[in-house]
Amino acid sequence: MSYEDSSKINILDVARDLGFNPIPVSNNIYKDKTHDSLRFWTDTNSFCWYSKVNEINVKGSSFNLVQFVKNMTFPEAKKYLINKGFYTPENYKKNYNYNKNNLNYFKKNSSEKQKSFLEEREKQEEIKLKVPPFNTDLSKMINYFKNERKIEPSTVWKLIKNHKVLAFDKLDNICFFAINKEGQWKNITKRRIDTKEFFASKGGDKNYPFVINNKAKDILVCEGEIDAISCYEMFGNKFNYISIPATTDKGLIHHIEENNIKNTNIFLLMDNDEAGIKASKIIAENLEKLNRNLKVKNMTNILLDNVKDPNELLIKKKQNMIEKSIKKEKIFER
Repeated sequence: MSYEDSSKINILDVARDLGFNPIPVSNNIYKDKTHDSLRFWTDTNSFCWYSKVNEINVKGSSFNLVQFVKNMTFPEAKKYLINKGFYTPENYKKNYNYNKNNLNYFKKNSSEKQKSFLEEREKQEEIKLKVPPFNTDLSKMINYFKNERKIEPSTVWKLIKNHKVLAFDKLDNICFFAINKEGQWKNITKRRIDTKEFFASKGGDKNYPFVINNKAKDILVCEGEIDAISCYEMFGNKFNYISIPATTDKGLIHHIEENNIKNTNIFLLMDNDEAGIKASKIIAENLEKLNRNLKVKNMTNILLDNVKDPNELLIKKKQNMIEKSIKKEKIFER
């Protein structure tokens, strides 16, 4: 990959950063949700804006896309992609060791060996967890949690500084870290604060769930990371909080086995919908099979009355507190 090559830059990530919203058309083709004639190809990491064919830089690579949208020169576009963390040419060269010795190796060996060498390098790159460049300005994330999710900044800061399981990247994604018992990052899931799109970093190990470890005895299990944080806001250090998708409990089981958890109460607070209710039954059955004396209790029907998930419960509680406060103020005004 030369300094100007953008074939490995994720065109969809660049498009989202520039304000577009790519949606799938087929396996490798995406279109923008607003601009129907704007197409992206993930197999070649390229794009074409068909309705603007008479203009400059309306097709090609991520460089061309940045040039067109930001009205930049080619060097400016390169600098933009580097600063945003999309393009790190020096690191790439360092990782792949493209020096004279490598070039001599390629010349001396057959084309088949060259192909095998490159394929092995690509596999190693895929296995490694891709860590995004983080943003030092956390105001957007803090405001999102406070205004839209009713989660206090103090709670967010605890997760950032004390637990070290939360961050904000340069593409306006909230990053949730899944760590092992040694404190190493094993998986990173992300949520955009504008479109609420949810996805995971490449190279992550899905056996590791998002956990807020308060060194408590009991465990409370939710579906979404924000649901787990909402429970942390409501119940504090009474529980350890684990987020797992409704489709599988392998992350929860892996966490229990890796940390040798026994004789523990596990409270399930999955989403109050058909998928969540079904998942709760399956999780309870699978946990009983572990023979670790785990007492499982489904709290969904008890706590999530007329709300979909723990975050909606938190929002409802906060709203009720505000309404009661307003009523008290009116009484004193009389």
